[in-house]
Amino acid sequence: MRGVALVPLLGLGCVTTSVARLSSTKFEARPAQTSISVYSSEQPTCAFTEIAIVKARRETWMVSHDAALDALRSKARHRG
Repeated sequence: MRGVALVPLLGLGCVTTSVARLSSTKFEARPAQTSISVYSSEQPTCAFTEIAIVKARRETWMVSHDAALDALRSKARHRG
């Protein structure tokens, strides 16, 4: 039972995120349930203001793609 509880924690600890701020304006963090869309190669078609570039990198092949996306979205919510 203990091994099962540790697996999700190991996956989250092996993702590195980085943020390049594009604006000096501070934005309020978004609630945890806020939906965050991810664009990797195309810009959105709706109006938007780019405030930062957030990147996530898996440190090991054992970390799922979804864990990296979750970490990226969490960082984006924190930045507003």
